[in-house]
Amino acid sequence: MMKNLLSAIVMAVLVGTFVLAPAPQSTLTVLSRAPAETVAVAPVIDDTAAKAAIEASGYREVSGLIKAADGTWRATAYIGTAEVQLVVDSRGRVQPD
Repeated sequence: MMKNLLSAIVMAVLVGTFVLAPAPQSTLTVLSRAPAETVAVAPVIDDTAAKAAIEASGYREVSGLIKAADGTWRATAYIGTAEVQLVVDSRGRVQPD
């Protein structure tokens, strides 16, 4: 009986030590540093991409395509029989002007 009790205590101590032992810590240190200056750069499209974006939006007969000082493209095009003035932003999104 005493032998079984002693065995149970030893077993409980061993299991408890294993369960309560701290998890090993990683020895790798990850250094993360934010850049001193973050610069957001907008995508830039050329005249070919601007015209393609206009045509992909359902317009036809694109003319007068010029780049504005703010980086957008401006053009005249037709949708159906209506002539419209359009703006294409630096991401290629087409909107009526």
